[in-house]
Amino acid sequence: MCERSMFSRRLVLICTLAVAATAVHARPTDSSSTPSRYVGHGVDSGLVTLSSPLDGRLWSAWSYRAGAESDIAVSVRDANGVWSEPVFLGLGDGKSELDPALAFDADGNLYVAHTVRETGELMVSKLVAGATRMSSPLRVSAPGERAVAPTLMPTSQGLVIGYRVGGRVVIRIIATTSQPFGIQDGPDGFPPSEDDSANGIGL
Repeated sequence: MCERSMFSRRLVLICTLAVAATAVHARPTDSSSTPSRYVGHGVDSGLVTLSSPLDGRLWSAWSYRAGAESDIAVSVRDANGVWSEPVFLGLGDGKSELDPALAFDADGNLYVAHTVRETGELMVSKLVAGATRMSSPLRVSAPGERAVAPTLMPTSQGLVIGYRVGGRVVIRIIATTSQPFGIQDGPDGFPPSEDDSANGIGL
């Protein structure tokens, strides 16, 4: 009887600790640390974050679950810790955009890469420093390649893009000075920086 009583007390203690741990885990996160509409890993992909070299603003991208598809969400945090409403790449196209990657070049231009689940394509978009509208995505992967896990590295020669295709790594480079990206014809809605607003820069 004594052993059963002790076992029951231990079971109650374990259950209490488990409930307490769940309750702590369920607490809302600091709103300044995660963008609006970000639900979290398991529904959306994990956040990719990067600071702008021009004004220090923090940018985040993630794969956002929207009904039957996933889209790349991109958001920026202002100096007051308030996140902008995300801008979506691939919204309503019936495909799932995954694997976001971010990079800034020395001029403060933002590059956003992602893959498309259904086609295996690797796409890269550009947000010119001071602009509020992103370019249309440019396909970087070769026809027939199923790209995953992109990484970006801006250099003086152009944007170096690495990704995996099966068991091998592919490296490509885009000469960004030749304007391969569509000129400001992609999704818009990014807020300009305070300096840009004051100088009248932005679309």
